[in-house]
Amino acid sequence: MQLYLMRHGEAEPELTNEKRPLSETGRNDIQRVAAFVRANIAVKVDTVFHSGKTRARETAEIIFSAVTSSMLMQIDKHLSPNADPEIWKDRLVGERENLMLVGHLPHLNRLGALLVCADALQTVVNFSTGTLVCLESHDSESWVVRWVITPEFLKRQMMGHAE
Repeated sequence: MQLYLMRHGEAEPELTNEKRPLSETGRNDIQRVAAFVRANIAVKVDTVFHSGKTRARETAEIIFSAVTSSMLMQIDKHLSPNADPEIWKDRLVGERENLMLVGHLPHLNRLGALLVCADALQTVVNFSTGTLVCLESHDSESWVVRWVITPEFLKRQMMGHAE
């Protein structure tokens, strides 16, 4: 099973828009990640879950176009910033479908660390905005980081190719 964890893209400041949709930079970053995934990685997902917050929903909608499969998109309140990561850890036991979770900090940091090293307080991946992480498990209880894509990495790649 593969589990994809994605932090939403950069959002508008709350003072500008209290719903905090993706900023132009955030939207561009997520589109860049989606385009890279579509062109380079066969990401197969059965269901995409997001927190329901505008910035996470918009991120999920953009990345949805880049992954293959007849998948569903669902809101899950247990992806909110301060949700208990144990809830998703428990839900994943016995899961066979590939899933994508689009959410927020600190929840994604805690969930990733809990799955990979059984300690939610450790740091496994730096989830900057727009980061997509692939975790893999063969028994849905022990997990490894398979790969990480960040908007910053893709920008550096583009700048390197432009030279």
